[in-house]
Amino acid sequence: MTTHVPTVADVLNERVSVGAASEARSIAGEIANVRRSADRFGIACVQAQAALEQCTGRSVGAIARRLQGSLIPGAAIVSDAAASAARAFERYAGRISELDDEARRVRQGVVAWLDSISGAVTEIERICDAILAPPDFSWDRPPSPTLPQPRLRESVARAEPVDREAALALLQQHYEALWRNTVLCWQGDVHDVRAAADRWRELGAERRAAERALAAALGDTSIGHLIAVSPAGLGERARVIAVGLTGEFASVRAPAVAPGMEHELLAGLFPTTDGSSVWHSPPDAKAVAAWWQELAPEQRADLIASVPLVIGNLPGLAGAVRDSANRLMIEFYRTNPGLLSVDQLKLVAEVQRILDRTGNQARPQPPVHLYSFSLTESAPMVAMSYGDIDSATHVTVQVAGMGNDAHEGLATWDVAALELYDAQRARLRRGLVGGPAVVAWLGYDTPGLPPRLDVLSSTAAEAGAGRLRAELDGIAALPETVPRATSVVAHSYGTTLASIALTKVETPVDTFVMLGSAGIDVAVVPTIDRLRVRSRGGQPAVYATTAPADKLAPTGAGLSRRALPEAGTVGLLGVQRRSSVLEGVTSFKSSGDPAAGYVGTDGHSIIGSGSDTAFLGASASTGRGYGDRTTQALAMTAQLTTQSASPPTRQLREAVASDRPVASEVCAVGAETARNPQ
Repeated sequence: MTTHVPTVADVLNERVSVGAASEARSIAGEIANVRRSADRFGIACVQAQAALEQCTGRSVGAIARRLQGSLIPGAAIVSDAAASAARAFERYAGRISELDDEARRVRQGVVAWLDSISGAVTEIERICDAILAPPDFSWDRPPSPTLPQPRLRESVARAEPVDREAALALLQQHYEALWRNTVLCWQGDVHDVRAAADRWRELGAERRAAERALAAALGDTSIGHLIAVSPAGLGERARVIAVGLTGEFASVRAPAVAPGMEHELLAGLFPTTDGSSVWHSPPDAKAVAAWWQELAPEQRADLIASVPLVIGNLPGLAGAVRDSANRLMIEFYRTNPGLLSVDQLKLVAEVQRILDRTGNQARPQPPVHLYSFSLTESAPMVAMSYGDIDSATHVTVQVAGMGNDAHEGLATWDVAALELYDAQRARLRRGLVGGPAVVAWLGYDTPGLPPRLDVLSSTAAEAGAGRLRAELDGIAALPETVPRATSVVAHSYGTTLASIALTKVETPVDTFVMLGSAGIDVAVVPTIDRLRVRSRGGQPAVYATTAPADKLAPTGAGLSRRALPEAGTVGLLGVQRRSSVLEGVTSFKSSGDPAAGYVGTDGHSIIGSGSDTAFLGASASTGRGYGDRTTQALAMTAQLTTQSASPPTRQLREAVASDRPVASEVCAVGAETARNPQ
């Protein structure tokens, strides 16, 4: 055989299996032992506490308080973290066992198909030699099933014409069926090998996804969060974990002097020197900007160092100033993790992950600012700014919806903000106009996910609207080195809150985009004219889309009797008919545009995950959320918030996709706008 046929190692050249399921199950067993040890320690602490109740004295009371306040809760945290980690390793072991079993089947199939191809190559080469046909093929490019025209050897070619024709007919008859059947089997084998190679690559990707899921599950435990907030080095991590669980390390109590809220210079802004009302009752943003401008550099530095919680959350100050102050608060909590609740620790860990990501880049793209940050409210609060908000020509504030308290939603909105930033940057770069900044705003106590019903009330929206209003006026108060356009993009219940805030802002915004709206409270926003949004083309620049597959949004609007921002959406059992329609909103499609290469949104999520869209389209699948990179909804949102007249195109989608890799599959889909009937 002269034609080269590759080995199975040549075809399946990506390593899929690294580490066996048995190893993962062994680790799960060891972690389960840790949990049992933590449980025994917790029981011993409880027994000790009970014994101390029979004793009196100052020292006894101090020990009892330590048991109750740190050691017993710390043991419970270790136990819960170990249980979660053990479950994660068991899931990982089960998944990689499935993948390894399939990988073995794929490999066995490829071995058999390559052996069959080798036999076919040998047979076809023998036939080519017999009929004097050139072997014009390779192992993965078989010849045509039609037998080439046989040729006679020189000794036979000199025979009589009748004998030559008979010899040729005999060769045709002898080899034709064998050639055809051999080639057809060969073609089938090549097809199977190619499919197996594709599946092998998919198995590698699925194995890496399982590893990422394991890492995420381990990171999403209290101990994982403590590791995330700790400085590098085993010693420092041991100290942070010990302090976080017990309040001390090596019998040394952790200092916990919280940054102050009072400073004499604050008297120029607040009624007194106390700035503790900064979150719910911040001073006028223009007054803040003017006050800061009058301070000397050393006074500014003193304020940042002394009252970072106040300065970091003052609307009207530059993003860089607020970022510096808020990072000081992150460092304080990293040093004193024992002060944090589980939810607060999770948020600090997620913020640190985002800051570490940009800190590891020589030139962060985009630069990230910790725009606001507070752990003193009813729920953790945060806003992250992507891009230089102080010099951006286009600033967009994203407002999260239900189930997105900062500690739960920041990881998702980190992705959503980056996706919108990339889409806007691609548009502005093509037009050679300025740069964007996107603020992921998770600055209120969001209503819970169904089956909780608080999402049907506007209470949470009204409570958070004042803070969003202050932030929008704060952006308007920033010095304009270049003309700046400000937009609000709200999702789900965030549209309810944002619409209330937009009735209160001093400076109108340029664009308001609603994605999967949970409805507008008509008691506050009876007509579109109540929204402080500038007009474009004679109409308020207010836009909305609800994907046909997203039935959760109109269902929520109907049940709450809030107004729908667009007609034609359909909820459960027609419940959306209970809602009025807010006239004058421009609706746009989010169902996809194959010609432009954009996919449709298939559920309510801002960022899709998994393959199940759930009941009422409550969640979108991977790559199919309103804010996912290749969706029509994101492309249209980027177009509207950059005030671009040109619709999304396939070339633009490719320009966005080239900026930062995405895991989601790129499918085709699209863009078109249609105004609501008046």
